[in-house]
Amino acid sequence: MACMDLLMVAREAPDLAPTPREIDDPARARQLLPKLPHGPQIAPLLARLALGVLILARGLDRGASRAAIGVSIQRARPRGVVLLGHEVGRDLLGEGLPLAGGIRELHSRPIAALGQANAAETERILMEVCQRTGIAWAPPSARAAPARAVVRAEEVEAQAASLIEKQRWQAAVDALRNGEPLGPRGTNMLGRALLQLGDKEGARHAFERTLASEPDNRIALRQLEALGT
Repeated sequence: MACMDLLMVAREAPDLAPTPREIDDPARARQLLPKLPHGPQIAPLLARLALGVLILARGLDRGASRAAIGVSIQRARPRGVVLLGHEVGRDLLGEGLPLAGGIRELHSRPIAALGQANAAETERILMEVCQRTGIAWAPPSARAAPARAVVRAEEVEAQAASLIEKQRWQAAVDALRNGEPLGPRGTNMLGRALLQLGDKEGARHAFERTLASEPDNRIALRQLEALGT
């Protein structure tokens, strides 16, 4: 079973059919994200993360919707949940939630509702939920990938490659994690190093991150197949 960073939850709409269960494949989830409320705005903010998607049937009441999210959390084990759409957050988390959204806890997971948040508020909410769950958050300057960030990423990858060649697996992991946000080459190296350290779940997550940004990456596909995904 995939392990994802964030589970994105929306409600059925005329052009958005409910999902029988969560979509836990990061590549499929990312393809669906632009169709969700807030999706086009938040997709660039979450480009480095492994995402899942759950679309609730509109006929579900509050209790049934919360239960459906709980089942998805048990199966897909996301670190956090994000509620998309102006009203779904207040419907599921209560009228005490600000109109601009905010963060509560549901099924022992941080759950963020974007509500009517503007662009700056949306980024703040997403940043906070990532911080609460230990997800590496890439600041806007890094997401924009200016020349200096690209150079730094290449330096980190070269350093990690040298450490891997020397079989210094933990040092490679530390270098890569300190070099976030990583590109596909970096997350593949992270997965390889974690495998050598016996952390199969961490390695799976790293390779899933690769596929989230590069769905046809052969190295990640091969490694996940070997891991039984």
